Amino acid sequence: MLFEDNLLAANRHDFGQTLAKNILESQIEYFYCNKEMQQIMRWQINESNDISRGLADSRERLGEEMLGITDHYFKDSGVNFRALSAVVI
Repeated sequence: MLFEDNLLAANRHDFGQTLAKNILESQIEYFYCNKEMQQIMRWQINESNDISRGLADSRERLGEEMLGITDHYFKDSGVNFRALSAVVI
């Protein structure tokens, strides 16, 4: 089992609420403080190549699995968590 699979399985108990909160908070803090990572993200956005495509695909797969868990929590809540997380991330 991959690390990502273990992480997702361990956070199903609260429909990924804790996982989503921790990921979003960590990303905001990390990218705010790390100028080099900001440059890497700009590079990934502005240039199309195999490396940036592979990184983006990995993020998409993990994000889709996480959102699959959180969908149940936000169902009928009036909150579109997928859209919200897309804006934040």
